[in-house]
Amino acid sequence: MSSSVSTFTRTTQTTTCFCCISSFSSSSSSSSSSKQSRQIGPGGGKRRSVSRFLTSPSSVAKVDNDDRRGAVLFVATRTTGTENTRKRCRKRGVYISPCRASGAYEQFLSGITEKDRKDVSESWEKIMRWKSFVESANKNDEDVLANTKKVTIMGGGSFGTAMGTLLARNKSDLDVVLLLRNEQEAETINATNRNAKYLPKYELPKNIRATTDAKEALKDSDFIIHAVPTQHSRKFLSSVKDIIDPKTPLLCLSKGLEVGSSLMMSEVIPEALERDQPLCVLSGPTFAVELMQGLPTGIVAASENEALARRVQSLYGSSCLRVNTSTDVVGVEMSGALKNVLAIAAGIVEGLELGNNAMAALVAQGCAEIRWLAGKLGAKSETLAGLSGTGDIMLTCFVNLSRNRTVGSRLGSGETLEEILGSMNQVAEGVATAGAVVQLARKHRVSLPVLTAVARILEGDVDPKDAVDQIMNLPQVPEV
Repeated sequence: MSSSVSTFTRTTQTTTCFCCISSFSSSSSSSSSSKQSRQIGPGGGKRRSVSRFLTSPSSVAKVDNDDRRGAVLFVATRTTGTENTRKRCRKRGVYISPCRASGAYEQFLSGITEKDRKDVSESWEKIMRWKSFVESANKNDEDVLANTKKVTIMGGGSFGTAMGTLLARNKSDLDVVLLLRNEQEAETINATNRNAKYLPKYELPKNIRATTDAKEALKDSDFIIHAVPTQHSRKFLSSVKDIIDPKTPLLCLSKGLEVGSSLMMSEVIPEALERDQPLCVLSGPTFAVELMQGLPTGIVAASENEALARRVQSLYGSSCLRVNTSTDVVGVEMSGALKNVLAIAAGIVEGLELGNNAMAALVAQGCAEIRWLAGKLGAKSETLAGLSGTGDIMLTCFVNLSRNRTVGSRLGSGETLEEILGSMNQVAEGVATAGAVVQLARKHRVSLPVLTAVARILEGDVDPKDAVDQIMNLPQVPEV
C-alpha cells in the first residue's frame, strides 16, 4: 500500500515529548488502486489532512482501529518513558520512527537506542559489582584511622593544616598536633581554632592543637606529616632527627627540588635524618582551600613499601578524598616539583595576555619536558599521566588559586620578582625549584626550552615577552 506522510510538531506545557501520528487506510468506496489519506487530530473535524499527537502512552489507546492500520509514529522525547509509548504502540500495530528533533537535546535523545541504554546500564552494574567485591575482600583489613591515636604535622602552612583537618574531621578523638616555629602563631591557633595566617576563613576542628615543643608534638605519634617547605626541610629535619622515632612513618607533602643539590625530598629526608625512615610521598590536585571546604578530589600515596602506601590510603581515604597508591616515588615527586615551574610559565602567558591557544600549547610543551626529564630518572609514564602528574599540572597551571601561577601572571604583567615575593605570605616553590630543574636537566643531558626560559626570567636574564619570542622562533620540529 502506497502512502504519503505529513507531519507537524507542537509543544505543550504538560508534556516533554513531541509526537505525531499519521495513519492511512483504503477508502471503502474507492477502487483498489485508489487511495485516500485520512488524518485526525488538532486540525479538527473531517479534514482529509490532519495531524495527531501522542503525548503519552495512554494517548495510543485513543487511536481507533482504523487509525492504527499502517500508522507511522514519529517520536522525539526527553524521558525514558517513551519506551512505554513504543511498547503500547507496537501492541496496536503502530510503527515507530524517530522524527526530526526540535532541539539539540531532543535530537541527542532520539539517537539513543535501547541497546545503548542497556550497554550503559550493564557497564555501571559491572562497576558496582566490582565495588562490592573489593569491599568484601577488604573487610578484614586493618582500619588504620580507627587505630590511630595521634598524628603530628610538621609545619603550619595551608596544605599541612588542611591535611590535618581532614583527619581531625574523620575522627573526632584523634589528637592532631601542628608543630610550629612561631609561639604567637601557635597560641592564636589554640585560642581561636583558626590558622589566621594562612586559612583565616575556616574554623579548625576542636581536636587540632598547635605547639612549638617538638618533643611533646612528636612523642607517641602514629604518623608524622612533613609539610615544611623544601628549601628549609634539611635544616628542620636535622634539628628533630633525634626526637623522631625511627619506626614512625613519615608522610611528605613538600614539593620541589633542593637548591644546590637538585635532590628530591625522598633523597633529602634520609640524608637529613641520617637513616632510612619509613616514607610515603603524597601529591595530587589538592588546593588547601578546597580541602577545607570538603570538596572532592584525589591524591597519590607513593612509597617503595607497598604496605605503607596502603596504610596511608586507609588513613586518608574518605568520601571527599580518593587515595591511589603507587610505588613510583620518582614519578610522583618529579611531577610535583616540575609542575610548579611550568605553572609560572602558564602565569606568564596569562599576564602577557597571549590567549588560550598559547596557554594550551605552552602547557602541552611543558608536559612533554616534564616527561623527558622524569623519564630519564626512571619515572613511569602512567604516573605522569595520572593524578600526581597531569591532574596536578592542570590544577596548578589553569587555576588562579595557584601561588606559582600567580607569580608568573604578575611577572607577565610587568612586576618585578622582588615586588612579587615581598608581597606574598606563602612560598611559591617553583621560584627556587626552576634553577635546580635546569641543573638536573644538564646533568642528564635533557633540553627543556620552556622550563629553562622560566629560570632565565626569574634570574633576570630575559624579559618575559622576549623569552616567548625566542621560544616561538626555535626551529620547527616533529611532534615528540
